[in-house]
Amino acid sequence: MAALQSFNEGKDMVEDVTAQLNELKEAYFRSVATTVKLNLALRGKSVNFLNIDELYKKVHQEDWHLWSTWLLEQIQPVKSQSSGSWWT
Repeated sequence: MAALQSFNEGKDMVEDVTAQLNELKEAYFRSVATTVKLNLALRGKSVNFLNIDELYKKVHQEDWHLWSTWLLEQIQPVKSQSSGSWWT
């Protein structure tokens, strides 16, 4: 009985840590996306197309280590449709 209780406590701890990690990942993505959005706005670029909530829903298919690269790839098609250089 004690072994089962110990197992359940360990399982609960893993679930708590996993939930905290997922919260940190979401905060990381939102901070990167917000930084990109603010950077573009400061450069006078339109940022209305950047819906951070929608992007976050899509990004879960990617490894979180690659989220910043993925985000830039999502923005690239919009860049190519606009006139002039996007980053300058």
